[in-house]
Amino acid sequence: MKTRHIAIIGISLLLLASCQSDPERYSVNATVTGNLKKDAKVYLKTINARNQWVGIDTTTVKNGTFSFTGTQPKPKIHYITVESTRGNIPLILENKN
Repeated sequence: MKTRHIAIIGISLLLLASCQSDPERYSVNATVTGNLKKDAKVYLKTINARNQWVGIDTTTVKNGTFSFTGTQPKPKIHYITVESTRGNIPLILENKN
């Protein structure tokens, strides 16, 4: 069941990650369905030069949705993980120019 959550988030990210209005920032908006813990935390992370996880941002699922916004000067791979689920969703973040 938890794998299903990750897949649904991944599909939503593919559809919504490019929907943004500010060309100097990135915006990721996602919808989660299924049985998640109430107010589950969602983490945006990346990996540094020493292959260690680095936390970038944290948000909470509210009414089945969550979002991240920020700046990323050049394209870089990031990962989204959801509290109480296994695995992560890779995505490449970049500002829309």
